[in-house]
Amino acid sequence: MAMRSLSTLRRELVKLPSRDKDPEGYWVTRLRSLKVITYNTQLVPPNQAPKRWEDVLDPKWKGKIQIDKDSADWVLMLWSAWGKEKTINFLKQLSRNTVLGGSQSQRIELLAAGAMSMDMAISMHKLVPYWDKGAPVDFARTDPAVLEKSTPMFIAQHAPHPNAAILFADWLTSLEGQQTYYDATLSPVADPRVKMRLTEALIGVRHAGRE
Repeated sequence: MAMRSLSTLRRELVKLPSRDKDPEGYWVTRLRSLKVITYNTQLVPPNQAPKRWEDVLDPKWKGKIQIDKDSADWVLMLWSAWGKEKTINFLKQLSRNTVLGGSQSQRIELLAAGAMSMDMAISMHKLVPYWDKGAPVDFARTDPAVLEKSTPMFIAQHAPHPNAAILFADWLTSLEGQQTYYDATLSPVADPRVKMRLTEALIGVRHAGRE
């Protein structure tokens, strides 16, 4: 798809990390997807939570781990981090322990209620409302603990209303726009100046998928 340059946007873009903007000015990161292994802390005490990705392959977890039945995006994140051979071997072994689940909202509800012990791919920002309610859910501190993928924003070359699109993009990439978007969705954004609830939880946590 042909894209229109975003080079006319305000200078706020210079404050974004290099991985979150196209060097030629055609796209910027709209949000980040942070996937984590999540577990019920009443069923899985923190000292028994996975420390390595290989730990979830233990037969003791058979039937206790759920995974999205439409998990192609998560698989591609693994593939990007590990490469083809390791990803395929891991998934073959993981399939012995997993149960296919529904939507992310359904799966995290089952996890919080204690119907399942663990989930392989919960978006980290989805945990915040459950932490606020005191629900027994947390993410495993594996290495890496977070699979990260950026979702870009761009404007099509022949957009029907390009000036309106530029104005919206200009606002969304401002500090005000980034903070407003985060406050409304809890989805991690690119601007490091945005005050996010996940910032403290992510201290010292290694990500896979960052450049």
